[in-house]
Amino acid sequence: MDMSHKPGTALVEQGQEEEEEASAPVPQRPSLPRAVISALTDNSAPGEAWDVAQGIRELRRDGQLAHVPICIARLENALLPVDGKWLEDRLTIMWTAMGHSRDPRVSAAWLHETIRLLSDLPGDIAADAIDEAIKASERGYMPSVGAIRKIAEPMVAKRKRALARLRAVVTYTRTDPVEVKRPTPEQVAEILRDNGFASILDAKAEREARANRGPARNPTREDYLAMGVPEEHLPEAMRLPVDAQHQAAAE
Repeated sequence: MDMSHKPGTALVEQGQEEEEEASAPVPQRPSLPRAVISALTDNSAPGEAWDVAQGIRELRRDGQLAHVPICIARLENALLPVDGKWLEDRLTIMWTAMGHSRDPRVSAAWLHETIRLLSDLPGDIAADAIDEAIKASERGYMPSVGAIRKIAEPMVAKRKRALARLRAVVTYTRTDPVEVKRPTPEQVAEILRDNGFASILDAKAEREARANRGPARNPTREDYLAMGVPEEHLPEAMRLPVDAQHQAAAE
């Protein structure tokens, strides 16, 4: 910017009114549906980061999934740098109201550098940050560039994070869980026999048959009777091994 630029010089001409171009419109904050904002918000539980799959579920639940491309376009537009004419007008007003020097070279230099150091900010964020910095200034001192950026930069970061999350929703590759059905015992047996493992089935059948023959413990009187041992032979049966008892009962 030329250091003798007219707005900078006009700052020190007290009471003088000049014809200027129409002021640029005040930057507007982007409007997003509340449900979209909620779906992009960090989880409230400590230690749990935002999850794209959970965000997609919330957007689908609230009927907002189809609006994501529109929201992306709005945020991309809302991250564009501030309109130069609006920023110059806003800073000119601030200098006129709060500046303590009437030296045209000082005012021109201040305006040039302040515009350069704030020109990357989005318009609505720059407007809010300047206002908040002025509110926080003490004793009528004009806020510094650092004070303005300290307010603006977290707002920019938050907006960029929301945009990144919306883009993640669009590019997310959904992997639905595969339903795994456990085979039935009959299907397992068929697979084993088809692959030459019939001996495994035979051994299993033998173990099951052996388990069903009777308890693998010292039989009680009731066990003997249940195996068919006549009551008069109980004393003799109790002295035999278990397998011999089964054989005697079968005879």
